[in-house]
Amino acid sequence: MLVNFSEQIIQQFKIPAFSLNAGDIVVVQLANGPFFKPVEMELIAILTGAQKNDGVTINTNFSYAGDVKIRSSWDRFFPITVGRHLNKFADKLNPLHEMGFEIPGVSMNKPINGLTNTQRRLVSLYSTLSHTHQIIFDLQGIDPSGGQQIYDAVKSVTAKGVTAILFDYCDEFKDDCTRFVKATYLGGT
Repeated sequence: MLVNFSEQIIQQFKIPAFSLNAGDIVVVQLANGPFFKPVEMELIAILTGAQKNDGVTINTNFSYAGDVKIRSSWDRFFPITVGRHLNKFADKLNPLHEMGFEIPGVSMNKPINGLTNTQRRLVSLYSTLSHTHQIIFDLQGIDPSGGQQIYDAVKSVTAKGVTAILFDYCDEFKDDCTRFVKATYLGGT
């Protein structure tokens, strides 16, 4: 068991108990709206080991595969390319980083800021997967077809031992995951 999460309340949300084993995909459905991101960020901090929580047993830390960010003004004037990003942030010895070049419409010399949200998220995903087999991801800012594409990419690598946690506000993957966990908003301010 990689994670054992006891039922608890985090920022006015009741998160049911769940456990995670190698190769699992757990979808945690949070309510959409202004409360979604702060709860998600706290859960990410707990599951990556950045924040201690007595109700969670983590045997291996997870890594968050967020969006590729432009980090400095230098990157705005001299845009970072997919190849440069993967050379800087991916483990080149792991073949999973090369899957970033297999994304339709993505090439080594294409600037990151010229990619769609889905393409950027996939580049980030494969870069993160080159370092770890335990990932957390979300589909914020991704259209439904892109969300399906990203989910399918993650699902295809779970056969290789990748374990994933998806934070989402919809339930479209409810019947296609190992465990579906629905957080309940308890109200309040």
